[in-house]
Amino acid sequence: YIYLILPEIKKLNKDDFNKNIEYYREIIDEYSPGVISYIDNFNVDEKTLIVTLMSLEKKNKISSNSKIEIITDNTSNLSLNELYIYKLIKNNEFEKFNFQLFKNEIFKDCTNKKLLRNNSKETKLSSKLISFTITLELLGALLHSITLFSSIPILKVINVISSIFLFSGIIVFIIIMYTTLFTEAMNNIEMKSIPYLRTKKGENLNKKIEGLKRYLKEFSTLKDESKDALAIWDDYLIYSVLFGQNTQIIDEYVENYNIK
Repeated sequence: YIYLILPEIKKLNKDDFNKNIEYYREIIDEYSPGVISYIDNFNVDEKTLIVTLMSLEKKNKISSNSKIEIITDNTSNLSLNELYIYKLIKNNEFEKFNFQLFKNEIFKDCTNKKLLRNNSKETKLSSKLISFTITLELLGALLHSITLFSSIPILKVINVISSIFLFSGIIVFIIIMYTTLFTEAMNNIEMKSIPYLRTKKGENLNKKIEGLKRYLKEFSTLKDESKDALAIWDDYLIYSVLFGQNTQIIDEYVENYNIK
């Protein structure tokens, strides 16, 4: 089987599947299977490719009788990642399929749909904290130097306070710097990419996905269906493959269409 482990996006806000999540029974037709896959677990693998082919066939863009081929030139309702697959098939270049390019198109679709956001706010907040701390330190140093050689009682008190403030500020600055550098280092080690998080819209979609997973797992026999059942089960069959509940169809595609 094809399985490419791509650099994962940081899953800081991932809603893991659990028994308490509500069922969701509706077809999520606003998003392509690739987008649903990415928002679900931030992964792109052979299942993502196969369900995209199934989706293109359901939309009557391609056929897969003896071989996979184009049956229409109308691409008006295709997402970027679906269009990438469509063009490869149309140009007889499906053997040039590249998971990284496919993933890039899925990522663009997710950001265009406002399902992901750049996790840059934390960095901006750290920068602001550092700038604020440095400003206070400079003011404290100026105040300390002014009152350093004064014999006026009130200024001596201010001198002591400014000394305490300077020392505390240095400690706070060190903590902020350490936390910022440590976080960035861990991001580079674990993600090796720019961290992205789901937006509120992405979180709501993910909850629907998890509810749909549970519904299909507990109330359907889709795991036993073949690819020929696509006309009957429609998107539900596609979801069952995407969620790893039906492995039979994956075997069919790998064997019949030389997906590797």
